Amino acid sequence: MGRRFACMALGLAALAWGAGPVPARARAARYVGVGVVRGIEAGGRVLVIRHGAIPGLMDAMTMPFEVSSPALTKGLKPGDRIRFTFVHQGDFWPVVAVRKLGPPRRRGSSTVRAAGAPADVSAGAKP
Repeated sequence: MGRRFACMALGLAALAWGAGPVPARARAARYVGVGVVRGIEAGGRVLVIRHGAIPGLMDAMTMPFEVSSPALTKGLKPGDRIRFTFVHQGDFWPVVAVRKLGPPRRRGSSTVRAAGAPADVSAGAKP
């Protein structure tokens, strides 16, 4: 009996310590989007983003997102293209990560040269 009690106590201690799985509903759902900054409001605490569709969640739209820290908006300005991560926590959807992206690639632009074109001909190069 003493051994069984010790094993049960160790098992309960392990669960209490966090060794057990976290229920899916207790974890915040994370989403990643790509969009363009339309504005920064409320002293850097709100980021207005025109974003593409976020599969399984929402269509493309422009909307404000609260940010988990105003530091995330430092260096951003309207027109910047970004990848952002936000979490769903009840009625709260804070952005928790932001990364600036380069300008979108235009269709037809490429560094690949046409067959037979001289090797020194590229965008911006003079013949």
